[in-house]
Amino acid sequence: MDMKQIVQDRLRELGRGNTVAERIGGLGKSFITNLLASSKASVRAENLPKLAKALDWTVEDITSRMNAGTPKPSGGFGFAGGSAVHAAVTLPDLIEMPRNMPILGVAAGASVGAFIVDGVIDYVRRPPTLVHSVNSYGLYIVGNSMSPKYEPGDLVFVNPDRPAANGDIVIIQTRAFEGDITQGWIKRLVKISDEKVVVEQINPEKLIEYDRSTVVSIHRVMKTSELFGV
Repeated sequence: MDMKQIVQDRLRELGRGNTVAERIGGLGKSFITNLLASSKASVRAENLPKLAKALDWTVEDITSRMNAGTPKPSGGFGFAGGSAVHAAVTLPDLIEMPRNMPILGVAAGASVGAFIVDGVIDYVRRPPTLVHSVNSYGLYIVGNSMSPKYEPGDLVFVNPDRPAANGDIVIIQTRAFEGDITQGWIKRLVKISDEKVVVEQINPEKLIEYDRSTVVSIHRVMKTSELFGV
């Protein structure tokens, strides 16, 4: 289901007008009106919590409905003799996925494509393999520097305790000097040397170098297969 349909259906269910919903969520004037009028409705990551509030929902309530519109196979697929065959996959019970995974808020940073992490804004269900990972967190993508692999508003799960290797997608945080703001970026790690950290972005495609002294942290973004142990 697309964002436009989700918002329309929920407002109709609540019997709530656009203007009232915008006021409840702290959204800008005509935000919802413009969203519903758009041919390709989308919401920036920093506005998702406000929209959720306007709809009396959590962010996960919105994203789960968006994902529900994507056809999903009942099981995985393997290949035998060149033909696709079903492979048995045991889906986790919701009781095994407690709703205690913190989602960190992000705001646009001072540099193009950067974001600033700004505390916990919500909680979603914790993927099975992160049940005992107390330092893991999720965040919504800001910017399109890694599009089409990651689009604005996509939810990613990050495990700071898993060392990042070359080729991994990472959240890298940098600070130009002591006392400066710490800015975050989602990139693909290329290599780390004593002096430099080299990363790659997709859109536009280019390599970026950071002085090692400016890098605060490099946290690994988990793959879907790792999150569910498949």
